[in-house]
Amino acid sequence: MPWGGRDGLMKRQAFTLIELLVVIAVIALLLSILTPSLREAKELARTTVCQSNMKQLGRAGLEFAADNEGRGPGSAHRDIPSNSSIAWQNILNHVHYEEDLVERRAATYDSKKLSCPSLKDWGGSPSVFAWNLDAAGGPTWGSNPPGGPYGQVISDPRAINPAWDFYRLGALLERFTQISYKFLCIERERANDYLYGGASSPHYDVVLGGGGTHGYPPWTDAYGLFSFRHKLRGNFLFFDTHVETLGPGEEINSAERIKMEP
Repeated sequence: MPWGGRDGLMKRQAFTLIELLVVIAVIALLLSILTPSLREAKELARTTVCQSNMKQLGRAGLEFAADNEGRGPGSAHRDIPSNSSIAWQNILNHVHYEEDLVERRAATYDSKKLSCPSLKDWGGSPSVFAWNLDAAGGPTWGSNPPGGPYGQVISDPRAINPAWDFYRLGALLERFTQISYKFLCIERERANDYLYGGASSPHYDVVLGGGGTHGYPPWTDAYGLFSFRHKLRGNFLFFDTHVETLGPGEEINSAERIKMEP
């Protein structure tokens, strides 16, 4: 056998220390190049799943309206077994899906629910998404009627759910004419389920860096109203059920984007 027999052949096949170090260096270089790309790909996948879930919420809202004389989900209240608010997520779960599918508040992602995979546990329990308050019937406080200025109170709420002592449908969704411009649902960090535009436009500037005295994470505004979980951008669902990814510097905190037309 050439090359000094079997022992010689084995010696020819072995790596030298320099060759081994070169291989390790090449692998380390490839990892340094590929790791950011892998992170980008993972975040893009999470953003896409979030968008898909929000589109499902939009379609569910429209299907709910089709079954309720054009009115979307509003809000409710239960008194059994204890007093508690019932938000649009609970209403869609009970009336439309007939299962606990829409996540209301959570610190981390549950893949079995319509939620956001980019949820980060910052110590709070945020409303994962917030629904347009005017679409839900409008505010009920102050001089507004119990159903809000646009909603409709159901006279027998216990026929819908025996535990509910109040139930209102939302607004007639056909009243929102700028359906590709107005927000139906957004991502949120605050434990509040509805998006309200206020009286002015804009009512405050969206500046990242929640923190401060309010204690919200740095990927939201000071009040936790708008969440930018996807590389400091957020997903926004429109009335026509398309979803856009927007940043804090774009036109998002505008009453025209939110409120019912006169």
